[in-house]
Order: sequence, then structure tokens, then C-alpha cells
Amino acid sequence: MANKHPSVDSQNPFREAVKKTRDVEDGYCPGLRALGSNSDYVDVSDSRQLTGSVDLDVQTRNAYPRDSRWDYAVGYGVAAYFLEVHPAETSEVSTVLRKAEWLERWLRDHAPALQRLSATRSRYWVPSGRNDILLTSKYQKMLAMRHVVIVRRRLVLPVDDGAAVTQGCDGRKKEAEKDEFAKKVLPLRHRSDKRPL
Repeated sequence: MANKHPSVDSQNPFREAVKKTRDVEDGYCPGLRALGSNSDYVDVSDSRQLTGSVDLDVQTRNAYPRDSRWDYAVGYGVAAYFLEVHPAETSEVSTVLRKAEWLERWLRDHAPALQRLSATRSRYWVPSGRNDILLTSKYQKMLAMRHVVIVRRRLVLPVDDGAAVTQGCDGRKKEAEKDEFAKKVLPLRHRSDKRPL
């Protein structure tokens, strides 16, 4: 009698793609487990859509010991996102660009199944501390040319290229809201605190 229930992998294209990729075939982890403590840098809109993760850096270390390797792949829905948790300092831009170049070569030459799942052309840089790279700086332009998006605080999944700057800059949005609050509400509070002489 035929099995009426589809296999788990047919329901999880991310895990299936990982298993088809020799370099990382044993690296699949459920949820965000592959990120360890760095999982705090990722938020998901619907946890039921989270399909797993892989620590690319660790899994490919033996095969490419001298290369600057990208950190993680995360599956969400039917797509994959690629993120790097790294200090966001101007001195580190060249390092992250090398890592991004490595990722693109690796996806093209060794991980076509994962490449096909790429949700967007963007690769996401999540600062492991404060972000010292200004939005108007030459470094930001260099990163944009290579489709590397700096996330302000956390990477919120799902995200697309069109929303990357707004959603990725979650912190910026909140800071802007705080500034607007300060302009509109705080002056009113100060006026209301003043009592007639």
C-alpha cells in the first residue's frame, strides 16, 4: 500500500537542500539551533515557518580552512536566508566582503540546491555589537554593490530586498519613532509641567 503521507524532507525544502550539499550534509539543525547564542540576533514572524539552520562556517572549515567563510544559512518557509554575525566596524568591511564573495562562489559551485532557495539576492550582516558604519558612508555603498545589507539590530524573517533597508534597520525605525515622539510629545509635557506664577 502506498504511503499517503509525504516524507518530512518533501515538506522541508531547506533540509532537503542541505542534505544534497556535500559540504554541509550533516550540518542541518532544527530551528535556529545552529546559531547557538547568536540565535538572539534573529526574529521570526511565524515560528511554524522556521525550517532549520546550518552553521556554514563550522561545517566547511575542514574543506576551506584558509578561506573567509560565511556564518549561517537559515530556512524560513520555502526559502533560505544567509546571515553573518560580525562586528560592524569600518575596519571589518573588507573581511565581510571577502566572506560574501566566498559565499557566492560556494553556493554557485558547491551548493546549487541552497542557492535556488535564496529568498533574495541580499546577504545579511548582523552587527555583534554597535554599528559604526554610517548609512551615507562609502562603506555602505561598497556593501550595497555586493548585495550585503547591514541589519540594525535583528534580522526579522521573512524579509525581501525591497523591505531590507526598512525591516533590516529595525533599530533605525524605532529610533526615528523615538525622535518623532520627542519632537511632538515631550514639548507638550514640559509645557504642561509649567505652573502659572
